[in-house]
Amino acid sequence: PSGRLDEYLACIAKIQKAVEYFQDNNPDSPELNTVKARFEKGKELLEAEFRSLLTRYSKPVPPIVILDAISVDEDLELQEEAVLEHLPEAVLQDIICISGWLVEYGRNQGTAVCFSLSALLYNFHTGSPNLFFFNLIYSFR
Repeated sequence: PSGRLDEYLACIAKIQKAVEYFQDNNPDSPELNTVKARFEKGKELLEAEFRSLLTRYSKPVPPIVILDAISVDEDLELQEEAVLEHLPEAVLQDIICISGWLVEYGRNQGTAVCFSLSALLYNFHTGSPNLFFFNLIYSFR
């Protein structure tokens, strides 16, 4: 999927339609096993691309910065605001696209990726993706 994500997802969608077709019309066919295996392989490659993008473009956030960001103690002195490096916009859009697809179609898989993707989408929509990316990368080590 690297570098051609839209095309790759379109192909995976065709494979998924083939799986649905064979499940509905010929569930005992060897073709069903073939398309299911290709769909699973496609999903694995998307997960690998997701991990690769996060590994390549994310920068670890020091724990003290995280603690300062989530601190609600008003008595603490306000420290100089830490500058967090953001992911490049194109990479962020690919990560969002892959994570959305994996959340929707990867439900039957109990990997940490699928579990974490729901949190990724939530954190992205609430405006704190950088802290989540740190935790997500750390969980893959």
